[in-house]
Amino acid sequence: MKIALICTEKLPVPPVAGGAIQMYIDGILPYLSRHHDITVCCVQHPSLPSEETRENIRYIRVPGKSQTVYIQNIIESIAASVEKDGAPYELIHVFNRPKFLLELSERFPVSRFSLSLHNEMMHTEKISDDAGLKCIEKSEFINTVSKYIADTVTSRFPTAGGKVRVVYSGVDPKKYDPPWTEAGASKKLEMKSKYNLQDYRVILYVGRLSIKKGVHILIDAMEKVMQTHPDTALVIAGSKWYGSNAGDDYTDHIRKLVLKLPGPVVFTGFIPPSDIPDYYCMGDVFVCASQWNEPLARVHYEAMAAGIPIITTNRGGNAEVMYGTNGAADTGAAAFAANPAGSAESCGIVIDRYKDPAMMADRIRFLLDNPGIAAAMGRRGRQMAEEKYNWERVATEIFEGIEEIRPRVPETPPQTPEAQTEGHDTLPQVPETLPQGQETPTTRIHSADTDPAPVIKNASAGASSVTINIPSAGPAADTAKVSIIGTGYVGLVTGACLASSGMNVVCCDQDRKKIEALNSGIIPIYEPSLKDLADSAAREHRLSFTDDIRQAVDHGDIIFITVNTPTLPDGSCDTGNVFEAARSIGAYMDRYKIIVSKSTVPVGTGKTVKATIAAELARRGLKIDFDVASNPEFLREGSAVSDFTNPDRIVTGAESTRAAEALKEIYSRQMAENVPILVTDIETAEMIKYASNAFLAAKISFVNELANLCEKCGIDISGVTRGMGLDNRIGPHFLNPGPGFGGSCFPKDVKALLALSTKFGCKSQMLQSVLEVNEAQKRRMVNKIERALGKLAGCRITVLGLSFKPETDDIRESPAVSVISALLERNASVTVYDPKAMENMKMEHPEMKLEYCNDLYTACYRSDCIVLATEWKEFSDLDFRRLRSIVRRPVFMDLRNVYRPEYVRSFGFCYEGVGRK
Repeated sequence: MKIALICTEKLPVPPVAGGAIQMYIDGILPYLSRHHDITVCCVQHPSLPSEETRENIRYIRVPGKSQTVYIQNIIESIAASVEKDGAPYELIHVFNRPKFLLELSERFPVSRFSLSLHNEMMHTEKISDDAGLKCIEKSEFINTVSKYIADTVTSRFPTAGGKVRVVYSGVDPKKYDPPWTEAGASKKLEMKSKYNLQDYRVILYVGRLSIKKGVHILIDAMEKVMQTHPDTALVIAGSKWYGSNAGDDYTDHIRKLVLKLPGPVVFTGFIPPSDIPDYYCMGDVFVCASQWNEPLARVHYEAMAAGIPIITTNRGGNAEVMYGTNGAADTGAAAFAANPAGSAESCGIVIDRYKDPAMMADRIRFLLDNPGIAAAMGRRGRQMAEEKYNWERVATEIFEGIEEIRPRVPETPPQTPEAQTEGHDTLPQVPETLPQGQETPTTRIHSADTDPAPVIKNASAGASSVTINIPSAGPAADTAKVSIIGTGYVGLVTGACLASSGMNVVCCDQDRKKIEALNSGIIPIYEPSLKDLADSAAREHRLSFTDDIRQAVDHGDIIFITVNTPTLPDGSCDTGNVFEAARSIGAYMDRYKIIVSKSTVPVGTGKTVKATIAAELARRGLKIDFDVASNPEFLREGSAVSDFTNPDRIVTGAESTRAAEALKEIYSRQMAENVPILVTDIETAEMIKYASNAFLAAKISFVNELANLCEKCGIDISGVTRGMGLDNRIGPHFLNPGPGFGGSCFPKDVKALLALSTKFGCKSQMLQSVLEVNEAQKRRMVNKIERALGKLAGCRITVLGLSFKPETDDIRESPAVSVISALLERNASVTVYDPKAMENMKMEHPEMKLEYCNDLYTACYRSDCIVLATEWKEFSDLDFRRLRSIVRRPVFMDLRNVYRPEYVRSFGFCYEGVGRK
């Protein structure tokens, strides 16, 4: 059967940014696609193409800043798909948006429709009586994720009784390693060691950080638990919203609240869905502290698969899957009182007094004090996940009886003007959940004759392109045309991300070979998701590359300068490339343009850019209006695409309202997600970039000096930095000691700011010290290796990692390269392995006589010392038993503190970290 699945507008499928509904869809797709022709319609994401087919499943992704824009784009995409295929969808299944079903059913009268409800979307605040009845009438069946949600529908709409059915969600147990397995025990130790919790029993929370999720109740409970069980730690895994670590008043509140706890607390931040199973391995007890009526939180299924005993609040549908028979929501405190061990069929404990931290603490302590019972609950949960709550079962039940559904005979809709336009201008934006503490209404709505819903006419694909409004004396709007001058790291990421959001982008570079490679689909840098993003935009003719500067200038209404600004011998910034770009713009522009500098440049560069362009225009005898602006980039290599689409903040410096408003339009998607934007003058924006990077570099140098002192004092730096990071004034970021900072930004920007200080007569001892400490730290790493080996001459040393950080192939100013150079100078032989950076190393440092290996174990063969220099993920799971059998001398230098010292030493290795005991 030909089926379209309509996802909600918030997050994409596959669930690269998380989301319960998205994970649900992704879980059932492999099974549905065995029997049906499946198309998934969802929202766009920078890391995913607009359209693709993978594993016999077609994905259509459309823009959707609002529900209105999104559903109109979905309608147009489905219409185009039907026209292309020559056959309608036999079934269109809508997830959690009843109003979408109404819109779609009017536009595609031949198709049949069904609905999945994942929360209370049939509540009076979400849908009117008439619309709710019509939705039920149009639906062949309505799946709900819990009996609780089913009851909320049928209590209000009794006529839905024959169509509503409960299809409990699921999980893939194969992705989870329970603690009684060898893999699970190993992963538990590894994950606990990652956070220095190997000596603690972990109470685990997984989910979004919001008041309705009750994290504050759990924290209050843990204060009592830690007083009686000092060997417990609290791990809070998740963030305020999927795919982002942005905070709010509540996250600030709970971060302050944990300061009263006597034991360790870990905030992991957002966890990509693919990594979630690893974090469940940490848990000894899992707690769902929901304060609102949860439909049925999917974390229960995940905890079951992980084999962890569960404590959950009796809210909404949570209790339904806790026992061997469903619908056991009334077996919370009563069941516990009758049998504190829980039923033999139970995978955990249900708490009725959900607002009571003392009750929650009591239940946590019970499981801690009765490990046999806790283990039995974990095993029962795993059994339930394997036998009942798996994706194959969900896929079977979701479309049960679907074979009986056939396309409708089309009816002719009313064609009166009123029927064509009434009531469908917008879809109201409604909250995903009920207000805190609000219960489901008991109002019962019975069928009544209603007029047919209006038909949407001329629905536009709309957001397939982005419109930029540039106030002027002439027409106000034009399709956004953007030019990027410079196709380095910043230019490529900026161009690909803007093109993926609907803009028409031309990237220009004077390096003809690079342009030829780009036009052939070869991306010269490694950055996760960038190639897929660029390829997709190029296929849609939104992204192109040229070495013709005149073409680029002519194309762009907004021109971004993203050229390299290297360091001069005196440490200052070479802005020659920026001014050359400005001269070219002035030489070829023929209408109003906004010129935006994203290159990192000294204060005052914007004024010189403006003067340079004006001088070129004067030379041509022209008077053309233009604006200059600054928009510094804050991209981290390895996560640049995510940083562009989900930044912490956006900084713009502009001289005119016209330019400032145009830049706001450029970043309208980010602003729609409540990303803060700072609009200031150009000079301030230029300084913000330097100040930010210099401060972060200073933080790294400080913690490295502190680590050196901790070593002398016999203190483990990890405990010190954990305590520091809990202070909101300091924060937990950039507190990891190591071999020093590197890359294309921090060293260059600190030097440039120091040179700027000198230029203006402001002697900066601190900035100078930041650089000196960083260089000294690299030397210190080499000395540590030499002390461990006795001498370096003649030793075979393996260096794991060449890039300055993981998830990039950039070796510029990499501490690993500095360490290797010093080792070679002291007559050691060096073998190297890096997942991405070895080709760059060969090109940039042909003078270094290195042995390059294609895998890390070959690199470690007959080694006298293994040096972990870059914390690539694959280096976090080394087989030390295997390594011990192939090395010549078991010496392991962990320059990134990836491993717990005792763990490595247990395999017979001599272990040295940075600031470790």
